[in-house]
Amino acid sequence: RLGDAEGTLRQRTWDVEIAHARHLAMQPRSVSEAMLCARIAAAAGERGNYREAKLLTERALGVLANELGTQHVNVFSLRNDLAFWAAKLGDWQGALASWRQLRTEEENSLGEDHRQALRTRQSIALWTGLAGDPRGALEQSRALVAEAIRSSRDGLSSYPATAGEPKLREACAAWVQRRYGVIVN
Repeated sequence: RLGDAEGTLRQRTWDVEIAHARHLAMQPRSVSEAMLCARIAAAAGERGNYREAKLLTERALGVLANELGTQHVNVFSLRNDLAFWAAKLGDWQGALASWRQLRTEEENSLGEDHRQALRTRQSIALWTGLAGDPRGALEQSRALVAEAIRSSRDGLSSYPATAGEPKLREACAAWVQRRYGVIVN
């Protein structure tokens, strides 16, 4: 019987903590509360409640843009989420316009190879197809894949810019001395 009471108490404590977190998320005032709000928005969207997800994302975005600046990667990420919720609510053209504007800002601020910029390009390609332009989606997807391959190849055939870790260099020098009898600095 004590175990049942303890379990009930734990569940009620958990319920109170969730209610408190949800209350904070409804009116976020700090970066941590805004991030919590964004996580709750994502959970709402995963449950299919896109209106709540969009509303909570807008609230979190307002705080993060104010506190971190409009060019911060987390702000870009939430703007991407906001366009996604708009698309899920049926505003595909509005979402595509938001993503296109976001893509330009991300590439100018973060660079076109940044994962957030690539995520936005992927969203544009996908939703272009879903909005009725499969040819445009295919062209954008091909360009995105080619860009991903190119950016992942850069630097593969070059030597590192450093001389290496001292411990590794010492081990290599010791091996050369043992094997060939040559002292290496």
